[in-house]
Amino acid sequence: MTERNAVLLIIGAASLVRIAFAAMVGLGVDESYIAGVSRQFALSYFDHPPLHVWLVGGWAKLIGSENPLLLRLPFIALFAVSTWLMFRLTALAYGDRAGLWAALALNLAPVFSLSSGSWILPDGPLVLFALISAWFVARVVLVEPVPLRPLTGWLAAGLAGGLALLSKYLAIFLFAGVGLFLLTSRAHRRMLGTAGPWLGLLVAGLIFAPVLTWNMTHQWASFAFQGQRGLPAGINLNWLAQDIGGQFLYLLPWIAVPLIYVLVRALIAGPKQRAGWFFACLAIGPIAIFALLGFVAQVLPHWPSIGWLFAFPLLGDLLARLERTHGSALRWSAATTAVLLLALLGSVASQAMTGWIGRGATPLAATDPTLELLDWRELRPLLEARGVLQAGMFVATASWIDAGKVNYALGGEVPVLCLSRDARQFAFLHDESKFVGRDAIVVANATNGDWLKTSERRFQRVEPLADIVLTRSGEPAITLRIARGVALKARS
Repeated sequence: MTERNAVLLIIGAASLVRIAFAAMVGLGVDESYIAGVSRQFALSYFDHPPLHVWLVGGWAKLIGSENPLLLRLPFIALFAVSTWLMFRLTALAYGDRAGLWAALALNLAPVFSLSSGSWILPDGPLVLFALISAWFVARVVLVEPVPLRPLTGWLAAGLAGGLALLSKYLAIFLFAGVGLFLLTSRAHRRMLGTAGPWLGLLVAGLIFAPVLTWNMTHQWASFAFQGQRGLPAGINLNWLAQDIGGQFLYLLPWIAVPLIYVLVRALIAGPKQRAGWFFACLAIGPIAIFALLGFVAQVLPHWPSIGWLFAFPLLGDLLARLERTHGSALRWSAATTAVLLLALLGSVASQAMTGWIGRGATPLAATDPTLELLDWRELRPLLEARGVLQAGMFVATASWIDAGKVNYALGGEVPVLCLSRDARQFAFLHDESKFVGRDAIVVANATNGDWLKTSERRFQRVEPLADIVLTRSGEPAITLRIARGVALKARS
């Protein structure tokens, strides 16, 4: 079997697994939130740039459904293309065998294979367009003679890079990495004196314009929110341990260690190894910066993923060379990892569907993370059966997480307001002043101990009603606090 056919087989098999998993579980917290807010088009959104929101919102309108599997299909398709691009990008530098190993390793790393590969998140479009942009730059700087006009390559790279920026702010590291390579590679420094890179940058900026426009008209809310998340808050070694440990788990330790090795080796070799230096420049920025930030801020382990993405070609090169002497061991390791991932996904899916692990173990049941994958679809018919949600009323929640779940479950037919000061995009979905003086049904996950206090600050009176219990496989799973909020007060 040729390497190309092997990669196509990987893409097909992995896509089928992702489709099966997506069909078995509901939307996660962030996914429910995004699916709900995507019903309202905007130039950009509070948490992230808009591309993934536009994608899911437009797709839902096109197919006329918000079924979790159907909503995830575009993101599964994006990662299928990303896998092929990883193969081609690596093959461009190191040959098809290295490309095959890079594509396989990418699909075995959970942070890419699961999160970027199928969830309704900005990471899927980010990975795709970052790889496309890197591919066009690589064809200009790594291939001799250049197989296309350099200006065309730079413009295409800028277009794809702009779409990466339109996916997630972290795409800025892609531009920084290309700039670092051009500055430090003597053979390519002269390109900075040509129009190509700068016109590509201009194209990217034009594509990013909707995000700038939205922020300008919303007090720079998104930039301020994301900017403050990495601000230093004192030295804390626990934060660093969580950051580094989380990255190892997200990548798997036996993938993370070789990635670190090949990256360090490429950095030591420097610009004399052109391809290795190119990928090292693209990778090192987010990895190094978020590792340093881990000392003084709470860094989420998936933030440096855009850097690790570009270490996979280096890993593919190493594995292709090791295969000549350790082929059996490498193939056994890959197969074992695939089986472990399948077992993990099967366990998560079955637990999310039935809750079998937590039955009879109350502490585990109370902290079951798979409850986040339970859609609150029972909420609407139960509220209607009680007759508590009357005409002219709205639904209020005490946190953006609950608001996301409720908004998705209600299908957009009832306005949902978030009473918390951290309301995320819910602060912009509705003009809250139009609801002042009106009554609402307050819905809160029972695990939120502050829901009543938050609600009482915002209504003239709060009248608790009977709880609603959401079920999973016929068993109680999530308890929702329900109350009637009388006369919403203006936000102070």
